[in-house]
Amino acid sequence: MTITNILFWVLVAVFIAPSLYFGYIKMVAKPEKIEQFTNWGFPQWFMRGLGLTEILAAVSLIFPQTRFYGMGVWAIILVGAIYINIRYKEKDLPVALIVSLQLIAIYSLTFFI
Repeated sequence: MTITNILFWVLVAVFIAPSLYFGYIKMVAKPEKIEQFTNWGFPQWFMRGLGLTEILAAVSLIFPQTRFYGMGVWAIILVGAIYINIRYKEKDLPVALIVSLQLIAIYSLTFFI
């Protein structure tokens, strides 16, 4: 196993673990998430659907056959997250930008594994 492979799988694991957690929080509709999405004007079904989408897209990064689809879905999710953070002056903008850079790194390394 090369250094590139190790770096790739570490980045994927570090990306997937929080994605599964935060997707789960949205799916089970934690009260703080309900309040946050309500303040942004989104219905509860959207929050739950987004949580499920995050979980499925995260898992898809594991498999080579679905990896590019998952990265595409995550790109759309992150563009939305960046927009919401800018529009509503939320404090999580740096997190969304860092996660976006991490996704770009995963995408780049995909060609070397």
